[in-house]
Amino acid sequence: MNIIKHTGPWVHYTVPNFLSSDQVNQLFKLCEDFNWTDDMWFLNGDIQNQMPVRINMPDNLHDAVQEKLDYILEYLKMETPGFFWGFSTTKSYPKVEPKLTPHSDNFKELRKYGAGKIKMLVYLGDNSIPYPDWGTKLYATDLEESFVKEIEYVPGTAFIFVPTEKTYHGTDFVKELKANRFMLGAEYMEDRDSHHILPEWRKGPNG
Repeated sequence: MNIIKHTGPWVHYTVPNFLSSDQVNQLFKLCEDFNWTDDMWFLNGDIQNQMPVRINMPDNLHDAVQEKLDYILEYLKMETPGFFWGFSTTKSYPKVEPKLTPHSDNFKELRKYGAGKIKMLVYLGDNSIPYPDWGTKLYATDLEESFVKEIEYVPGTAFIFVPTEKTYHGTDFVKELKANRFMLGAEYMEDRDSHHILPEWRKGPNG
């Protein structure tokens, strides 16, 4: 696995081909087959930027993802007693608004809510479709004007970071998405009893 370290605007990592083309296609098809309705975008009356896509991930694919996550954990030297990897798929809200403005996901602040101390996104898509402006935007501060770079939305690529008070990121779609933006998201987290933890995150020998 080729883990590439980047230092600007803050330390983060990318892994090209974290998932193979076949694995991406398999997950993408499972996500497309999920029966969602427009009301699923709302929580307490507010539109959400991401919606969980509850798929039945095959055991062999689940185990392959788990093995790669464990490798990343070893690489980062962050194995922590009482923590585990949880991962699931999501779909992005396709409209330009509301945009996901710069936020840090600071673990020290969000730990009490079950947030992870390592976060990863893997982009899921069709290699025959261009995905301009679909990636994750990185910022130097919480202001949109501090935009520095974009992690391009390349199917199978993983984006990894350790969330701190400096890890500002978000999305800013230039125009409405005309295709599905699916992602495999993973967090290295604790507090297994938290209601924020999805049931599928508990799957496997550590669940």
